[in-house]
Amino acid sequence: MTFSGATAFTYGRQVQPAEFYGRKAELGTIFNRLRNGESTAVIGEPQIGKSSLLLKLADEATQREYLGQDAQAVLTCSLDLHSIGSD
Repeated sequence: MTFSGATAFTYGRQVQPAEFYGRKAELGTIFNRLRNGESTAVIGEPQIGKSSLLLKLADEATQREYLGQDAQAVLTCSLDLHSIGSD
């Protein structure tokens, strides 16, 4: 899933789940892919909201909204590899 800068976005810190708006179609697509056991990559240019989207996906209330009872089976893990070199 590739992001474009089409949605309004304020450059700065990561947006917390309660402050997150928009991207409902993308959230629905990602949760449907996860429900079906499909791999999903979130890629895009720097500073367009990828990390904020991942925080929203990890939010328990958001998981319940999109997955219902299936949200109980979700385990969210975070691993930041930004500091790892490409070689």
